[in-house]
Amino acid sequence: MRSRLTRRTILGGMGVGLAATFAAACGAGAGMAPAGDAPAESEEMEAKEPAMMEKQKVLYWSHSTQPFHEGIGAEMVAEFNASQDAVEVFAVGTAYGDTKSKLPTVVAAGSAPDISFLDRYITKSHAAVGATMDITPFVKASAVMQPDDVWDRILNDVTYKGRHFGWPWGPDTRTLFLNHDVLIEVGIDPEAPIGDWEDFHSVSNKVLRREGDKITRMGFVPNWGSAGIIAGWMIPYWQQGAELTSADETKATMDNAEMAAALEHSTRFYDEQGGWDTVQAFREGVDVRLLFTQGGLGLYFDTYSTPRELKYREEFEKIDYSVVFEPYPDDGEPATYGGGWSNVIPTGAKSAEGAFKFLEFLFMPPQDSGWASHWNRIPVRKSVGNSEDFIQGDPDRAHAIAEMPGAHWVVTAAGGPDILGAHIQLSRDAWQHLKTIPEAMKEANAKTQQLLDEWEANSVVQ
Repeated sequence: MRSRLTRRTILGGMGVGLAATFAAACGAGAGMAPAGDAPAESEEMEAKEPAMMEKQKVLYWSHSTQPFHEGIGAEMVAEFNASQDAVEVFAVGTAYGDTKSKLPTVVAAGSAPDISFLDRYITKSHAAVGATMDITPFVKASAVMQPDDVWDRILNDVTYKGRHFGWPWGPDTRTLFLNHDVLIEVGIDPEAPIGDWEDFHSVSNKVLRREGDKITRMGFVPNWGSAGIIAGWMIPYWQQGAELTSADETKATMDNAEMAAALEHSTRFYDEQGGWDTVQAFREGVDVRLLFTQGGLGLYFDTYSTPRELKYREEFEKIDYSVVFEPYPDDGEPATYGGGWSNVIPTGAKSAEGAFKFLEFLFMPPQDSGWASHWNRIPVRKSVGNSEDFIQGDPDRAHAIAEMPGAHWVVTAAGGPDILGAHIQLSRDAWQHLKTIPEAMKEANAKTQQLLDEWEANSVVQ
């Protein structure tokens, strides 16, 4: 039996710069008197009181848009620092591209930070080139870290060859939004569940509206929304129980009947609504989130937090909508697309032990829940995510948690960033009919295998 949660609207040059910032943060030379003869009274005090042990400095390359150097993140850093006698964290805002490309460079130069955020799907690639530490010994010795309480798939994304090379942080999940006003207008009960793939197409086609030769409203479009250019075919593939690679991530597993079915299903949405060019022309210059809230799109796939974003909150408050599982085959299972990031300890970190203490602090329920609530993400801990303290009676949030067990991501194996290009091309080849579906998936599978082989051959992790 399918379950469905609905709602009524109730939303009410980095190396030099970092070195300078770090030195300033550590107080080097700040307000210090010149050396000289100290008063006798001071000498007496020093004899009576033990010298203060200098704290271990931990430099954190923080996410620039969900930061630890300001706001709630800075509050967490301050709370951690106040609780520690021997460790002090300093967070510096860091651009996404720097963690992706510059982190291996500073590691090789011996000037690595002690912690860095990473896009989670890049974690294993950084491990394979030796840029990140194996923190498995820390995890095993920890009384705080509990791998069994972490969502399986996000833990897998930071686990390379059976070892942890980071820890998940700030995951998210996507879901299908239904515009109730649009569905009611065409005679569809928005509270009744949409059935299988055929029912999905039927609903989309009923929502589709034409005035003469002109389309004035779309039903569902796979590549509109968060990560839709790949999520649009990956989700129906996962719904059939299929995976993009083998369990050991050494073999590409995309040239099969399940992939053919997923591509045929997703391509149909374009063909039934006038083809790729027509669909893309309809949204040209228009924010699809506003297209959805203003009735130009009936079904829309995006992050569950979209209605809470300041830019869209007012528009979502004007409509009645619900969030549901994307329809799946009768013999299939719920699946969705979920991203997020990780925290890693770079190889050569001078304060690895202190860095791991901070990761433990973040994994504790108050920080896990507080961060996820503030940024509309999902807690790393399953127990925290499923708690009423986090859900707080919000049906959208409850549904997001229900989506998490089936939330997959792109290929997170070593080489994932390179493989992504082949998967984006697969989308275009199929949806634009640039190649036949058998040709497109065979080519994407071969390219994926080539990259997996190259990264495996060159990995420093055995």
